[in-house]
Amino acid sequence: MKVAAPNARQAPAAAPDAWLLRAAGAAVFVLLALYLGFPDKVYVFDGIMFSGVIERAVDEWRREVFNRRHLLFNPFVMGLRDALALVGLPTRAYVLIQRINAVFGLFGAAVYFRLLFRLTRDRALAALGAAALAVSFSYWSRATEGQVYMMMTFWALAAGACALSLAEEGTPTAAGLLGGSLVTGVLFHAADAALVPMAAAAVWAAWRGRRGRPAWWLAPALALGVAAPYALAFRLGDARSLFAFFSEAADVHATSGGGWSHLLGFFAGRGLPVADVLAASLLAVAACPWAARLPAVAGGGALAASLLGASVWLWRRRPARRAQLVILALWGGLFVVLDAFWHGGVYFWTVPCAAGIAVLALAAREAFESGPGLRPPTLCAGALAVACLGAWNFGEGILPQSKLENNVGYQRSLFVRDHTVASSWIILSGLGFPNAKVYLPYFAHRTREVLEYYLDRYPRLRALGLFSEFVRRNHQAGVPLYLLSDMVDDQAVIDKVQKTWGVSQQDVRNCFGPGRLLLMAQQDPLFRIFLFVPAEHADLLFAALSYSVLTESEMTRLKETAWALQEIGRGMSQSERRAVPRVMKETDYGAQLLYRGFVAYMNPESERAARERMKRYDQWQKTPDFHLRLGNLYQYLGLADEVRREWTIAYEGSRDPEVLANIKKLPR
Repeated sequence: MKVAAPNARQAPAAAPDAWLLRAAGAAVFVLLALYLGFPDKVYVFDGIMFSGVIERAVDEWRREVFNRRHLLFNPFVMGLRDALALVGLPTRAYVLIQRINAVFGLFGAAVYFRLLFRLTRDRALAALGAAALAVSFSYWSRATEGQVYMMMTFWALAAGACALSLAEEGTPTAAGLLGGSLVTGVLFHAADAALVPMAAAAVWAAWRGRRGRPAWWLAPALALGVAAPYALAFRLGDARSLFAFFSEAADVHATSGGGWSHLLGFFAGRGLPVADVLAASLLAVAACPWAARLPAVAGGGALAASLLGASVWLWRRRPARRAQLVILALWGGLFVVLDAFWHGGVYFWTVPCAAGIAVLALAAREAFESGPGLRPPTLCAGALAVACLGAWNFGEGILPQSKLENNVGYQRSLFVRDHTVASSWIILSGLGFPNAKVYLPYFAHRTREVLEYYLDRYPRLRALGLFSEFVRRNHQAGVPLYLLSDMVDDQAVIDKVQKTWGVSQQDVRNCFGPGRLLLMAQQDPLFRIFLFVPAEHADLLFAALSYSVLTESEMTRLKETAWALQEIGRGMSQSERRAVPRVMKETDYGAQLLYRGFVAYMNPESERAARERMKRYDQWQKTPDFHLRLGNLYQYLGLADEVRREWTIAYEGSRDPEVLANIKKLPR
């Protein structure tokens, strides 16, 4: 027996693949730093809309918790946000979604590494491919935004990995994991239903290879796994209503020219839009401005040619890889087809990007099949290329997206907030400033009405009638109506409305009736805010705006609203001015007008909050400052007696000598 010499030190045996663990740890740190450190400030439309629902900040949030196209997303984030709030970690919904996406982006890269390793049996090559996906522009953007598409991508990556596993092993476990990831993916975003043909190909490949029993049971399991949650969430009691629901959710209408009929007609008429596909394929990989059309198409063409060449070479030279090629083609290709009629844009291109990288990695591995793997110089060149891609995407895409000053729509929403009263409607066309449809409620905390929604949902005459009724109802309630410049004189919007719905600018003006516009504020020549003053019910508008002046604390908004009241007063006859104090008193100085105007849109929580504000308003009316401001309002109307009465009450409560001096200056 050998005995170790005393005091001799034995070096510990190096753990196998220790370098891989260190590299994985470094990758986790780097990716989380990139994803969490530079969240996008683009504030995408749907993400803001979902955030309002998740925070229960919009009145109709109960109706929107379960969305037809991403059933589990809102409840999942809402539950997590509520749980964090219970342990003292309140978080804005959009920020929470971004952090969730960063984590899912990290997990997705890990799943993709596993997928590539299954294909190539080369850890270095798999790590290189996973890094390329992680820093590709589409994937990186999904991991930093507040949208649902990162979760869609993660479950699509998981389903792709499970499909390849099933094709290779044919075990019930692999089939179950594929079914579970596919069902979960569809419930988080219905676009993952495009992966069903891939799952069928995996089952077929396992059956052809005599690897266990065919997992045909996956079909009814998938159908039940998707249909049951939808039936419970939307209370669908029979097969017919369930089918009608899914048809509507997928926009599958054979007679409307949308959905499947649109897709078939599109292909029959002019085929797949090749230029759009090529440009989108480049944008999925590298940040590239869409304005640079020719370079985008050329770059996408080069990528497509490389991918096609690798696929043909593999198909001819490696017949054993054909099943995997079919699975990869269905995995990524059907998302490209889906984008042709569901218009997901770059959001659907993360999976095609992953499929393309997988094909190229597989071709690279097969080209060096005789050796242990890619040689170090080749790996170094690949790593340098991935690093350059990441640096380009960071500088040209991710960094600009992370700067709030680059979000013009956000700046405009704050401008609207600063130059309109809280209890009002902001009316916009929906075409000139599309993000304002969600930015105004979420960031500016202003209610908005969108002409586009009327014209898009109803026939022309009915749409105009309903919009006119909305305007008339608010005129009668005295609710202020602000118009953005796209409703007034944006010629591009006017032409588009005329071309799309046959509605002229005069048709829109007729909906408002007789009246005039006051220019309240201008951020730039393209973005202005107008207040509509109706010829009738100007006294009610004066009373409603008075409520804001009586309660406002922000000086810019106070001065602008006071100016608007002066302009309204100048447009009144003497008898109309004399009637205003009576209207003011009868409506509790505008508070009751606004309550009646908005109560129909309030949920129970909003209504309770409104009643609490009215109670505080009643207490405010007992203060000297209230009567001082009320006297100022009457001064805009030239009602000296009413001014003297209110200022006298204010002086008796405050003993302010300046108020007394102003009283003495009033004409007798």
